[in-house]
Amino acid sequence: MADELKIQWNIGNDCNYNCSYCHSDLKNGSNPFPNLDKLRVGFDNIVRQAQSFSLVKLELMGGEITQSPAIKDIMLMPTNPKIDFRIYSNGSADVAWWEEVRLNIYHMDLTYHPSSDLTHFVSVVKAINKIAGKGLNLIIAAPHDNWDRAIQAYTELKPFNPTLQMLYSNFARGNNNYFAYTQAQWEEFKLLTYGPQIKIEKKIETPMVVVSKTKEFNKVHRLNNFYGHLCWAGVEQIVINNFGDVYRGWCFSGTSLGNIFNDTFVLDAKPKPCPKAQCNNGFDLNVRKSEQSWGMA
Repeated sequence: MADELKIQWNIGNDCNYNCSYCHSDLKNGSNPFPNLDKLRVGFDNIVRQAQSFSLVKLELMGGEITQSPAIKDIMLMPTNPKIDFRIYSNGSADVAWWEEVRLNIYHMDLTYHPSSDLTHFVSVVKAINKIAGKGLNLIIAAPHDNWDRAIQAYTELKPFNPTLQMLYSNFARGNNNYFAYTQAQWEEFKLLTYGPQIKIEKKIETPMVVVSKTKEFNKVHRLNNFYGHLCWAGVEQIVINNFGDVYRGWCFSGTSLGNIFNDTFVLDAKPKPCPKAQCNNGFDLNVRKSEQSWGMA
């Protein structure tokens, strides 16, 4: 049994921004954040199922969760086992919000959107960066039609190792068609991301080295085939959708494990064979799987 239960919860789609490149399903408020009473029921059921774990690592996403007072109240509640939070945010909450909840957050993923206040975003990043032992991942959204503003933010936040993110025109609907970036924008992106290309003046004859495959490489080349292998999704990992329905992973394999709001949620007792030809979600890929053992641990 693992010491940690990992959960990713797409908890709602209320957002205080209306970025043109974000799909309406992620920001239109059609699935509002649960109120405090409902959240308490959900968290009580999570804690009940997690009694055999020493820690629950819970990732909250969907809309802009810092807009919900109820979510902050829940984050500040003592629980046993302890719940640590990972937050995906646009950084619009004031510094005081982050300072109040910081002890219960183990990782923060902040995305800067060029139409927002850069001065405020930088102040939030600087405040969070002072929190020892807390992870911080910065993404700079780089729309083709607000490019200069994105580059300004990337340059100003360079000391905090940001990632410049080119955007898809079909974001959340395939993620395989970029916006109409100019050649100059692509060249600047490559320069900022990879640095200047080093010209090789002399060919060096060396044996070919086989590098270890990254998760992205494996995904693109369809090497993530765990069909028939045991997967601990549902045992050591779950995902929760806007409505509180619980699944083993974002692959939605098998039936639902229940709903955290109506006390029907139950973790699997044992791992199950993977029924999919490919494992494509980053969160799902991180869960434990048997190796070289079709249907066996």
